[in-house]
Amino acid sequence: MESTPKRAQETGKTSVPERKDMPSTGQSQPVTATTPNRQSTDEQTLMDQGTEIIEQAKQKVTDVYNQTAQSVTHGYENIKAYGQKNPGTMTLIAFGAGVGVGLLLANGMMNSRSTRAGRIVPPVLNALSDIASQVLR
Repeated sequence: MESTPKRAQETGKTSVPERKDMPSTGQSQPVTATTPNRQSTDEQTLMDQGTEIIEQAKQKVTDVYNQTAQSVTHGYENIKAYGQKNPGTMTLIAFGAGVGVGLLLANGMMNSRSTRAGRIVPPVLNALSDIASQVLR
């Protein structure tokens, strides 16, 4: 019969001694020298994948933010240029928007739908938004 250390040298495996506080299975469990390294390699691979996914998400959020900021800036510049070319029309649009917001606030303060504001506000706001969209196109 071969001794355990000699067999371990030949196979590259060592036996784990049985614990006294655990029930015995009658078999020793072979452990390879690469088990901890493989586990740390798997953990490192998982960490690398997680880091890559987070970096991709950060890049996507940055791209979307930049695109949104560029669109808003472009829209603002267009409205500003239109206001400089057509100051009277922009004044009327601003006045209509103010009236619409005022009507909405007044309607919000009155809970009853049977009030005059409740009947007037929706058509006026629809008309104002249609006019504003037609003018700004």
